[in-house]
Amino acid sequence: MSKRRHRKMKITFVANSFSRQPTGGLKIIYQYANHFAERGHTVTIIFCVSNPVAKYEGKVPYTVRYMAQKAIVQKGPTWYPLDNRVKKIYTTAMTAQTIPDGDAVFATAIGTARPVADLPSCKGKKYYLIQDFENWSCSDDEVYETYNLGMTNIPIAKWLADIVRDKTNKEPYYIANAIDTDLFRVVVENENRFPHSIAMIYQRGGHKGFQYGYRVCVRLKEKYPDLQCNIFGLSKREAEWPQWIKYTENATQEQLVEIYNSVSVFLCSSVEEGFGLCGAESMACGCAFATTGYRGVYTYAKDNVNALISPIKDEDSLFENVCKLFEHKELRTRLAQEGRKTIEKMSWNIAFEKMDRLVEGENI
Repeated sequence: MSKRRHRKMKITFVANSFSRQPTGGLKIIYQYANHFAERGHTVTIIFCVSNPVAKYEGKVPYTVRYMAQKAIVQKGPTWYPLDNRVKKIYTTAMTAQTIPDGDAVFATAIGTARPVADLPSCKGKKYYLIQDFENWSCSDDEVYETYNLGMTNIPIAKWLADIVRDKTNKEPYYIANAIDTDLFRVVVENENRFPHSIAMIYQRGGHKGFQYGYRVCVRLKEKYPDLQCNIFGLSKREAEWPQWIKYTENATQEQLVEIYNSVSVFLCSSVEEGFGLCGAESMACGCAFATTGYRGVYTYAKDNVNALISPIKDEDSLFENVCKLFEHKELRTRLAQEGRKTIEKMSWNIAFEKMDRLVEGENI
């Protein structure tokens, strides 16, 4: 991490949501916020939630819901150790009145891009942290438009950097997502883990592709009756799941480390993701990684080098690859070891160094 002298700055992150459950996008924001606070900068996160405590809409007066949402935000996330020096502000609208003056302001999702771009210059130099290709609620062209709003684009994956470069004719400031390898680490070597053990994350949404991985696990149970299957996620356990599936709801980071270290294989069946934090975390913890070839995964996974990669939505290929890992210890161990080596090169110190040079006025 950079040790050079730097002036103290006022830095603001603008998020279009607040979650009491772990989410990858917010986690990245929190890690950068903590880092800037540790460097002595004044850091603020604006959480814009237009419909406060929405599940009580029509049941509880708006004013009560607003005050409840404000209290929730000011308490901060319970699932991540956000630095107490980071100021948290709740608002229902992203405007010049709700965002403080400063030296740097970050848009962190497509819904925050135009509001941040339209801010007056007194709010600071404008950056756009591009964490995914967010076309699930708008057209591709509308996504491309956000890359051309005059902000400094910071994609977190190579494939996103390629798109930004193509659509802007400018070189973006590519800073790959990083993994905390001090936290996500090998506790039990893969060769000492039960071979027929697997974990995956439960996420709703068609682009997450959970249904493909779930059906693979059902097939694995038929072939390997002693299968140990660990699934974790934010939602409640689905009632129709068989009892042989162990499920952890709202896993803490420490619980994730325990889960990753308890299985020999981590399975990912995503259709589309910007990066895929869980896959990288599992590799850091010594899992052999079986995944689909969604665009974000190639930031850190290479077929038959540190992972086994299947075509998207190809359940048969996923099933066959997991069986290979279950039945061939040498292959499983080699991929697990290479995966760990790969993620060790993606430390937060490297990402922080690049971000410091950018925000504090130097070139990457």
